[in-house]
Amino acid sequence: MNYVLITISGGIIDQVVFYDLAIEAVRALFTYVKTMNPEKDDAAVYGKEGLIINAKVFLDECDQWIKREIKDISVSSKKDKPIYIIGNPHHILGFMVTSEDDPLGYVDPVGALSDLGQMRKDHGVHLKLYRVVPVKGPLAERSPLEKYNADCGVEDFEYSLVREYLKKREGGFKMTRTVEIYFRDLTPDAQEHLLKEFRTSEEDENWDTIPIAVTEREMEDPYP
Repeated sequence: MNYVLITISGGIIDQVVFYDLAIEAVRALFTYVKTMNPEKDDAAVYGKEGLIINAKVFLDECDQWIKREIKDISVSSKKDKPIYIIGNPHHILGFMVTSEDDPLGYVDPVGALSDLGQMRKDHGVHLKLYRVVPVKGPLAERSPLEKYNADCGVEDFEYSLVREYLKKREGGFKMTRTVEIYFRDLTPDAQEHLLKEFRTSEEDENWDTIPIAVTEREMEDPYP
């Protein structure tokens, strides 16, 4: 629930009602103001960012109710409409978004329920309807993400592209720089010395593909 209607009577909170959509909360406020006593009652709608609208919008200078069209109230609910998806929580690969065609989201819950019913008939009642919630704020630190990318063979990952979802550690973001040194990087004298000390030859080793040394250093991320 993203919005809440709070009504007050005699300075004491009387009701607290939650809504998914801003427009639903505004309609409820509109209905409440029609019959409330302005001398002792009050009401307002709040969202995640604070106050959205209060009872005074529907009152004139004498605190008398005035008829206004809800559509004229400057509360946009387009961006607040929830997105619904049909998912299979028991798929062998894990949670899987599914639909009759390409995976898609629904703005209209009626359309989502229609497709869900048809898909359950064909594939089973294990399919469920979910509401998508946008992610705001950081989710994880960079180090676990770096390890995950390394384990999955992901190269040249641009961490700045997911910056808003990374937790900033004390002292700022850190990144690990790795330098691999190969046999071919050594001077001829160093190559000769290495072969002599190890009592081997270049042909007997696979130093053309495997580094002979790896060094790492943690540094400040230039794109925190």
